[in-house]
Amino acid sequence: MADTDYYVQDITQEWNQWDKSLQKLAGKVSLICSNCTFHWVQESDTAAQNMAKLLSNNNIIIMNILFFGDIYRSAGADTRAELKRRFRYPSEEQLIGQWVTAFRSAGLTRIDIKYRESHKILPVKMYNESNKLFVKWFKRYLTDSTGDEDMDQVIRELLYKERVRAVSEKSPNGEDQVKVNIQVWNFVVNK
Repeated sequence: MADTDYYVQDITQEWNQWDKSLQKLAGKVSLICSNCTFHWVQESDTAAQNMAKLLSNNNIIIMNILFFGDIYRSAGADTRAELKRRFRYPSEEQLIGQWVTAFRSAGLTRIDIKYRESHKILPVKMYNESNKLFVKWFKRYLTDSTGDEDMDQVIRELLYKERVRAVSEKSPNGEDQVKVNIQVWNFVVNK
């Protein structure tokens, strides 16, 4: 849009390293909105501090975070113990709790959180392509990178078993489809 300015900024970069044009927006932003991105952010404390600096009084952050469930659930007891040793995927409480703690530390204490489950029907090819991103996301929780290629396959299988079910009907293009279950935490944070 012609009357809109666009910036690219790493939300986890320290405030004093931000673009000066964005620093001028401190205390002037009325809405920060994020759809399906903040589960990628590991430095929640810095991100929350930066968002708090941007917001003007009585304005809000609206965001959601995806959670992929207990991906170890489908593994047998021995495999589950080995996976937990090599792969420290946080619990729901840890993932959501880190954001609550980060917002509180940033002085944002009016936090409303709602949980919802939904699903999407996707062509198998589209699911497989998008799943590559999630495998990469999950690999950041590896404590031991030995056998990375094998771990890619293990993560793909765990995600599939936990989140995906085959669908008998074909897509309008005649493609096989899957139903993907999604767990979403919606946040509304007020300054």
